[in-house]
Amino acid sequence: MIESPEAFRFISYAVSRWKLVAGSCLTAIVLATTVSLVSPRQYTATARILIEPPAGADPRSTLAVSQIYLESLKTYEYFANSDSLFQKAASRFQLRALAGAKPIESLKKQVLRIGIVRNTRILEIGATVPDARRAQSLAQYLAEETVGISGSLTNGERLTIIDPGVVPERPSSPNVPLNVAAALLLGLLFPVAYLAVEMNLRQQRVLDNLARRV
Repeated sequence: MIESPEAFRFISYAVSRWKLVAGSCLTAIVLATTVSLVSPRQYTATARILIEPPAGADPRSTLAVSQIYLESLKTYEYFANSDSLFQKAASRFQLRALAGAKPIESLKKQVLRIGIVRNTRILEIGATVPDARRAQSLAQYLAEETVGISGSLTNGERLTIIDPGVVPERPSSPNVPLNVAAALLLGLLFPVAYLAVEMNLRQQRVLDNLARRV
């Protein structure tokens, strides 16, 4: 396989300017590490609810319409994602004092993550706040309230909390290794792009000078 001469020329040119590439990568790593270390820690706890078929339901009929049935379970996401429930939780756990004074809609988007695990009957409720213990308490509280709301409004599926969540020991963000890796990639791409443009401009100037002499 014949490699492009242009590629070899560019690699040689980039190697000759290795200090620029190294400096860019080092600067990016230092900045990413510094920003990550000074950023406030966020902790995520996740509670899980098992949605069981109605008592006495024929398991064969559930399997026969499995995809339709699983889609119908998304209804329970709305119970857990209720605005009034979150507002109640925000007041109970003093989320505005913890996460900052902001509109309830923005706070909810920042703190809450609700979803049915793909192709399962498990509803996950994730809570992300700067305090690890409060994150777990909040996730468990929302799970308990979701089960209570379902029990008062529906006579179908049975909801059971199978995992109230644990107090996270590690922050979910900032992710220092991921941030550093992304910064390193950008620190490499920027000088490579700059050197490519610079080499092309130099080659063009050489060609222009040769054309004038001819």
